Amino acid sequence: MKRRTQRGFSLIELMIVLAIMLTISVIAVPSYLRARQAAYEASAVGFTHSVQADQVAYRATHGSYATSFSQLPGQEAAAAASDSSGGGAINTTMSSSGAGALGITSSGGHATSTIIRNSYVFSLVTLSDEDWYVTAFPVMDRTGGLYVYADSTGAMRTAKGSMPSGDQLRAQ
Repeated sequence: MKRRTQRGFSLIELMIVLAIMLTISVIAVPSYLRARQAAYEASAVGFTHSVQADQVAYRATHGSYATSFSQLPGQEAAAAASDSSGGGAINTTMSSSGAGALGITSSGGHATSTIIRNSYVFSLVTLSDEDWYVTAFPVMDRTGGLYVYADSTGAMRTAKGSMPSGDQLRAQ
């Protein structure tokens, strides 16, 4: 009898390759997710810092602080891009928990402008011509994400898992 030569892979060989690929992905995916979260957090801190600098520049030019992200010198493109993409600015006021829809509103004499950028929600609240603050919180906080707060005094505060506590922030 003539024996045929085997072509292709056996089922056992394919199962071994799949097991190896699954093991590698189980190790790699959590590291990738942590690295991506760290990048988003660094971006949020950097953006908040740039808003502080842009507020100072706006005040030097106009005599009062900006009430919207789109008014800030370095933020027009970011605000316009978020508006045109459909995922950016929407109008509302922020609740005390930091959740809510987004946009530019006026509530109790305070102007609020909000945008979404890199999985973070940024809210700029102008309390008066001399006083403002900006907050940043993750859109989906599953891992105790970084929350950022900055204000007109030049202070910037961060906290993991929730907005910095009441004694760290000024009374609103």
